[in-house]
Amino acid sequence: MGLPPCPPQPLLLLLLLCPGGAPFRICAFNLQRFASPKAAKAGVMDTLVKIISRCDIVVLQEVMDAKGQAVPALISALHRSVGPDSYTSLISPLLGHGNYQERYVFMYRSGHTRLLDSYLYSDEHPDRPDIFAREPFVARFSLPSKDLPDLVLVPQHTVPKKAEAEINALYDVFLDIRARWGTEDIMFLGDFNADCGYVAKKRWGQIRLRQEPGFHWLIGDAADTTVRNNTHCAYDRHWRSATITPWRLN
Repeated sequence: MGLPPCPPQPLLLLLLLCPGGAPFRICAFNLQRFASPKAAKAGVMDTLVKIISRCDIVVLQEVMDAKGQAVPALISALHRSVGPDSYTSLISPLLGHGNYQERYVFMYRSGHTRLLDSYLYSDEHPDRPDIFAREPFVARFSLPSKDLPDLVLVPQHTVPKKAEAEINALYDVFLDIRARWGTEDIMFLGDFNADCGYVAKKRWGQIRLRQEPGFHWLIGDAADTTVRNNTHCAYDRHWRSATITPWRLN
């Protein structure tokens, strides 16, 4: 099945307001079982290039590229369209249990940012072991801003039936990053199955990232991040922890 033609909803886009008003775009996008068969479709690849080339950093989810061929093909398509060596990728190992496994993939403009560090979160919390179906793959990037010189990005694609537990456990990931790197400039982003009935409204008060005043939700409860006409809910979310909040929605 091909991708829909570039609607704004599936691309979650945030702009960092840099000096002089130049935007720095950070995006998240679920590629819907992206692997070699989909990468072989010219129309799909053209659509993906149009979407990704809008972003300085994009976090891709549901990349099921077990053979390691689809992501290099997408990078090559970006280079043909945007320019040689315009984008670089950071690819997680295959994550998940059983036959259903995915990768998280960061693609970023080499001339606008650089990767500072990355690691795979160890899903072995003593109170909540193996809580994530796909443990977070954490990456730290430089940014062209004096106020916010670097930012940690944490993608997460939850399992719908475990969405509440996985979202709540992201607070443990926040504590782990803070202990490891000494920073609270952290953004969580991705396909959280955060609404549309997967997390009951009355349960949001129990989510630790929702309780703590230092976390800023960048996509509100009333937003629609879906692509279907018969749904209207904040399925996907971005939120971050920081002492400053130079962000706005596009």
